Amino acid sequence: MGSKQLQQGAGLTEVMVALLLLSIGVMGFVGLQVRASTTGGDAFARTQAMAIAQDLAERVRLNSKQMAFYTTAANWRDGGDISACETADCTPAQVAQYDMDNVVNSAATLLSNGQVRMQQCTGSLANCIYVSWDDTTPTVGGGDNDCVTNDGVYRNSAACVMMEAYQ
Repeated sequence: MGSKQLQQGAGLTEVMVALLLLSIGVMGFVGLQVRASTTGGDAFARTQAMAIAQDLAERVRLNSKQMAFYTTAANWRDGGDISACETADCTPAQVAQYDMDNVVNSAATLLSNGQVRMQQCTGSLANCIYVSWDDTTPTVGGGDNDCVTNDGVYRNSAACVMMEAYQ
């Protein structure tokens, strides 16, 4: 009778298949980790942006007679003296500029390419605060980087928040 040899251990084919399945599983896990990290960063940015918008809304409410100053695009600048009214008496217009400079500084510090603007809401008499980050700008329009469309709807993949400011 011929002697049969029983296989002992795993063959090369079985090992390669097992490694292939393991690598697919590891790649899936890495993909989940990357997605979770990205989503967590986006949630953090949205939280910071909402805090900045709320801060500006409270400042506007306290200095509501200067609403026209807050909503004039030319008054929004990239920073300024953020300590001007802390030790000196300021006029309401100077307080408004101080408020705007502070929230612009907060957005630039807390968000990647963070920007803030306030203007009349689309299709409403209310005023809206826009806080944007990354490649999005705090503007209304049809461009790829605008926060909201001309209809007042968030643009797909816009990195921004919008909040109505009440007097």
